[in-house]
Amino acid sequence: GEFFVLPRVFLVATVHERSVSWSNIYGSQSDETKFNQLVLKGLYKNFTKRLEDGKEPIVSENTREKQYSLFSQERINKQKEKTSQSDQFPIHENLHHVTTSLPIISA
Repeated sequence: GEFFVLPRVFLVATVHERSVSWSNIYGSQSDETKFNQLVLKGLYKNFTKRLEDGKEPIVSENTREKQYSLFSQERINKQKEKTSQSDQFPIHENLHHVTTSLPIISA
């Protein structure tokens, strides 16, 4: 599976063991690992400073594209669900239309 952190989303997790993926990226003491740790620390520092200053967090283009893609897929799924429900119950929707368009006849 994939994991995305989207704008305006705050994640909290219970204490847990670090994953193999995390260990591969941050667990060694190579120069690349130290560099990644500094980049992550800088991003976090920038994020908290912008919050303190009342500014919006900076969102990468990659994150914006993921957010757009996920929201688009969600809209498509909702539309499919709506279409599926109307296919299952076509009489209900037609009945509503008929009953609201009938003239009222009083005796």
